[in-house]
Amino acid sequence: MDIIENGYRPATEVKGVLTTEIFKNPKPEDVIHYFRSEKSIVPELQQAIQATVLISKDRNLPSGSGVIVNYEGKKYVITATHVIGDLIVDANTVEHCYYKDRKGEIKEVDLTQADLLYESTTAEEKGLQATDVAIFPFEGDNEGVEMSSLDINPDDNQAGAAIGFPGEFHEAWKKKLDPLVSMGSIYKKKPKEVTPALRAILDEYSQKTRRKEGQDLHVYFTGRVVPGNSGGPLVNKDGKALAVCHGPRGHLGKEDGIERFSDFRPILKEIVQIPSPS
Repeated sequence: MDIIENGYRPATEVKGVLTTEIFKNPKPEDVIHYFRSEKSIVPELQQAIQATVLISKDRNLPSGSGVIVNYEGKKYVITATHVIGDLIVDANTVEHCYYKDRKGEIKEVDLTQADLLYESTTAEEKGLQATDVAIFPFEGDNEGVEMSSLDINPDDNQAGAAIGFPGEFHEAWKKKLDPLVSMGSIYKKKPKEVTPALRAILDEYSQKTRRKEGQDLHVYFTGRVVPGNSGGPLVNKDGKALAVCHGPRGHLGKEDGIERFSDFRPILKEIVQIPSPS
């Protein structure tokens, strides 16, 4: 019987420092808990841990997570749209991104509506696919993490890790801003078969609305996330980022043990190709 059953999830705890052995060979009981990144020496995860940021109006208030991604010579802060929702509806709202610089010192940069390169509520107006992702430029002293170039196929079941600042365990990370790590498997669901009749309807809809058919940007993870993980990165076994967290699924403690993330990579690639306004 699996540790995580449909409709039941055992209590989550923060365990000790994440080791290479636990990362590469997690036991069934390991995937329901968090591990500390402070003093962790797992080589594959060091860059991703350093690139994981806290998104909040106040450093002392847990809110959401994010990640600094280095792509084609530029750096970006990527989080979930719902994490910075107040900023979208009010141009005067400022969110803060708390990160560690190359010396390990905690720094802060402002995130404003004017700086937004992408968020889901206006994505289609710009000809982009809408998903729960928000992207800002970043110029701080943090090298960021690389983006994975590997596809996730429905038949895959690859190992990975979620990194972030879960609010329920604020005491475990608030002093030094060292994110917590959870382990699990990464996969995509098999696409539903599209009949010729349905294909004709979809094509007609696309022509009328001028909306191109989007990719399936949902990625699933069997490890643990709780509120506060939202916007934090999902990385593969090589420590490269591929998606950000939607947040925990289910309600009233009845969840299915599967968490959903948004694959931000196709979005970022399109944004990079869009010319900057003159």
